[in-house]
Amino acid sequence: MYLKQWEKVKLQVVLCVEEVAYDFALTVPIAAQDKDIPNFYWKKVEDGHGEEAWEKVPQGRGKTVKLTLSAEEVKKLEYEDKIKWFRGQIDKMRIPWMQGADRISVSKDHVLFESVMKLKGCNLHKELKIEFEGEKLDDAGGLLREWVNLNIRELFKSETGIFLQADTDNVTYRFNPYCPDKEFELEKIRHAGRVLGKAIFERIPVDAYLDRTIIKRMIGDTLTLDDIETIDKPIAQSLRYILENDIEKDTILEEYFVGTAYNDHTERIVELKEGGSEILLTNQNKHEFIDLKIKWIGYLSVRAKVDAFLEELNKVIPLGFFSIFNTRELEMLVNGVPFIDVNDWEKNTIYKGVYNHQHHVVRWFWLILNKWDQAKLAKFLQYCTGSSRTPVEGFRALESNRGDMAKFCIESVKYLEADSYPRAHTCFNRLDLPCYPTQEALENALNYILTLNFDGVFGIKAVSYTHLTLPTIYSV
Repeated sequence: MYLKQWEKVKLQVVLCVEEVAYDFALTVPIAAQDKDIPNFYWKKVEDGHGEEAWEKVPQGRGKTVKLTLSAEEVKKLEYEDKIKWFRGQIDKMRIPWMQGADRISVSKDHVLFESVMKLKGCNLHKELKIEFEGEKLDDAGGLLREWVNLNIRELFKSETGIFLQADTDNVTYRFNPYCPDKEFELEKIRHAGRVLGKAIFERIPVDAYLDRTIIKRMIGDTLTLDDIETIDKPIAQSLRYILENDIEKDTILEEYFVGTAYNDHTERIVELKEGGSEILLTNQNKHEFIDLKIKWIGYLSVRAKVDAFLEELNKVIPLGFFSIFNTRELEMLVNGVPFIDVNDWEKNTIYKGVYNHQHHVVRWFWLILNKWDQAKLAKFLQYCTGSSRTPVEGFRALESNRGDMAKFCIESVKYLEADSYPRAHTCFNRLDLPCYPTQEALENALNYILTLNFDGVFGIKAVSYTHLTLPTIYSV
């Protein structure tokens, strides 16, 4: 009864009303249910039909990678060894938390604008502590994850104007060629580079996919026609038609060596080479034409934006470190795994108090989670850890805010009707789970958490308010 009444009560914390979008077309292989692989990492692969799928790859035990290896030498290693080298190089740059932290205070109503202004003065190799105005929460890492997620959402909104959803089958984002190269717009793009750099530095997966042209620039690789397909599929198909057909027999097609540039929503024609406006496309010069088109569409038309983004990203993590990865590997590093393996979650959970893996409340807990779809699992994972995704190494790679390994922990607490909700400590990946008298009571509590829009809420507890029992914010 009080749950319905609670819906009428206004939270004192501003909660984000946006839901995270998930791509459910992704195929999770049967291996995701395999309980016989104790150590593994997820690898993005092609399924043989040109579609992307994920494969569970056994991880070598105890193998070390010399940090003195050059980037060219590391390129030849397996992905898990590349990750070790990459993490090691970053850790050498990290300033220990004992030497102090930088702090910024922002309002959730203006999180992007205020963050753009305040983050510039921070050393992103130091610990960064976030304070949200009006919330009395001390940041031990959970608020940083939330701040990253809020900034990423705002940066990639169409209303912000600097990114544009690519015209492809998959949801990826490109730099908006219609966005003017004015200082304030470029500053937002620089901020995107800083935020993404800090997210990677702190191993926080982000829920926004950059298109392949940006990924290729990050690793310093040459753009191809396949990469243009991740920006604009119709244009890529047109260029492929030119490449594969006798265009001189096409009486309709008439192309010159020019591209289109946009500035404040006005178009202008740009020559792709000197005198290009007078050079007609022919079978003899079509390969040069396509190469110039790829370079223009994928980079030169948005050069100021790409350079501003990479300049700030490079200040956090040298771009040479990214060069060891191929495009799929870097996407895995940036975005983590877009699905949640409950079996892996359960296998990598530890218990405190009266709980163990055979306790009836614990067994109820996993039975309930196994019934949930990916959207519910992602939301609950965000509630528990501050992130809706896991690293490619799975749940065994969960960390505390200071980079220490911190497996997901369920700790028993006394069940009280006036305090009946699980409390999440995102900084330490810990869930305080009451000893519920019935599975139904546990399921009701967990399902209620899923009804909340809880950006910034790291746990709820119930308090007596007049004659009403209501959930309220619980500080980490």
